[in-house]
Amino acid sequence: MVTIRADEISNIIRERIEQYNREVKIVNTGTVLQVGDDIARIYGLDEVMAGELVEFEEGTIGIALNLESNNVGVVLIEKLLVLLRDGRKLLGILRSFDQFANAVLEGACERVIVGDLYCDIPLGLYVIRGENVVLIGELAQKAEREATDLKGSVHEYRGERFVAKGNAFVVHGGSEGIYSSKPGNLNESSATANGDSYIRFEKIVFRRTEEFSNFTSGLVQAIVFEVEDREAIGGSAYGGQRAICCTADLAKLGACTQGEVIHRPSTKDPSWPHVFGVSFNAYELVATLPSRSIQVTKTGMYNLYFMHCDPNLKDVVIEGKTIWKNPTGYLPGRMAPLMNFYGFMSFAFVILGLFWFYQYARFWRDVFPLLNCITLVITLGMFEMALWYFDYAEFNETGVRPTGITIWAVTFGTVKRTVARLIILMVSMGYGVVRPTLGGLTSKVIMLGVTFFLASDVLELVENVGAVSDLSGKARLFLVLPAALLDAFFIIWIFKSLSATLNKLQARRIMVKLDIYRKFTNALAVAVIVSVGWICYELYFKSNDVYNEHWENAWVIPAFWQVLSSLLCIICALWAPSQNSMRYAYSDDVGEEFDRDDSSLTLIKPSAMPSKDVRSAPEARLVQANNGASNGDVEEDKRA
Repeated sequence: MVTIRADEISNIIRERIEQYNREVKIVNTGTVLQVGDDIARIYGLDEVMAGELVEFEEGTIGIALNLESNNVGVVLIEKLLVLLRDGRKLLGILRSFDQFANAVLEGACERVIVGDLYCDIPLGLYVIRGENVVLIGELAQKAEREATDLKGSVHEYRGERFVAKGNAFVVHGGSEGIYSSKPGNLNESSATANGDSYIRFEKIVFRRTEEFSNFTSGLVQAIVFEVEDREAIGGSAYGGQRAICCTADLAKLGACTQGEVIHRPSTKDPSWPHVFGVSFNAYELVATLPSRSIQVTKTGMYNLYFMHCDPNLKDVVIEGKTIWKNPTGYLPGRMAPLMNFYGFMSFAFVILGLFWFYQYARFWRDVFPLLNCITLVITLGMFEMALWYFDYAEFNETGVRPTGITIWAVTFGTVKRTVARLIILMVSMGYGVVRPTLGGLTSKVIMLGVTFFLASDVLELVENVGAVSDLSGKARLFLVLPAALLDAFFIIWIFKSLSATLNKLQARRIMVKLDIYRKFTNALAVAVIVSVGWICYELYFKSNDVYNEHWENAWVIPAFWQVLSSLLCIICALWAPSQNSMRYAYSDDVGEEFDRDDSSLTLIKPSAMPSKDVRSAPEARLVQANNGASNGDVEEDKRA
């Protein structure tokens, strides 16, 4: 009697699997001539039969129905809805069927509907007996996308590769501050979930190349943790070296499972951190992470990382998306207060604009060129604040950062800041007040303004366009430095020009303009001192908040700079249009006196008087400043 050994059978099966040839032979191909109304006309499918399935290059499935002499009519089918006799509803992609309505669905799922909510239970490859089928119909893809696709796709992954970090391979999935929702059963099928805070995983797939697919891999894991529990991820190997993945030595101690990420339950909530994963089977190129939602019941900064510990898993990429939601919307926690802030700033600029435009229209005859420049900046500020508010409101409503609105908001803001700095610089030089033009400095001022605009615009675009992670910024140092240096150059030039203008006004005793320039200088000095102090505070704040634990207060930093950039309000208060506006404007008499050379002084020399009791009127005599007249007293002519 022959003895059957299980290990021999296993070895034979394993050898057959390893020697399996996965080559796909294409027996008949065609060319698509026309597509319309879900029907494709194809030339070249000479061997196709009516009712056979036709697969297109991008994966779409069709059924050959109309066979003509020069082309074949194929009905396109993306997804089917099958209603069974027991009331169940199945969805999937049709892969095979026969005349008895027996069908095979790929990626099938059962849809359970309760009221306005539903959920899909994955079934995988599913065979349906024709006798159980009541109805088969094509699923309306547009309606399906509107019903199932969340517009709150906050973090999308498009082929990101895993990067080696220590003894693990990592992809950063996102970081956001999330406010807590009330504990309860989060309905994973609800697309809106008003008042709930959650992190939802949708259609997360990992792909590997065929070259490295001949083995069963270890787990590719998703780790979600609150920043306070960061020490619960990873451990220490022998020698005190920090390890993320469980090593053989740690596994022997029973502290973890070899080949998986080390994690321990949080001391405050044992259900955190959330760790789950999926592995590749032999010759499997795609591994799909189960869709799930994680409800957030504690306010905090949450981090998501995708990790694996298998060094044989090379060139693995991730695709899909995760949705992060706060109780009030999809706006990240640190950004959420900024929406209300920009709403307030929009209202403030509207009030300022109404006041300014009213004064402008009322005293339009007394308007001089400087006031036109201020009007332009106020208009730009109104547009900028409104665009920022709509940018954040749209982001909060849909979860998608509107690129177009963000670019316009950044551009309007950069133009406003550039023009405001140029106006302050020109006022400091006396333009429009004590001199009609800037003379030879015009080209230099314009060049500085253009350079500052380009540097600031690039910096703001990198910082804001498409940014969804709740981090303090991602701009590189080489983008920050040019804008900072140009800003410092503006400040130095402004105060140097102010000093020269004040000295000349004081020497000429033009008291009305001297008084307003002193107030203007004091306001600028206070603004610079406050800015330096705020920069020191910002450096202190960021140096003590490496892990963004104080994200709830971080919105104050960008908000302060927006308020400070509205420094033009000081000029608005000092130079507001009025019936006396022209007293601050340039006049020829003041201009000639202002531009006169200060290197000469006028001294008075008395002349002979015709009477003994009355002295003669003084005669003006021009004496050079370096004249030796100062070394002696001016003698008076006396009558004998």
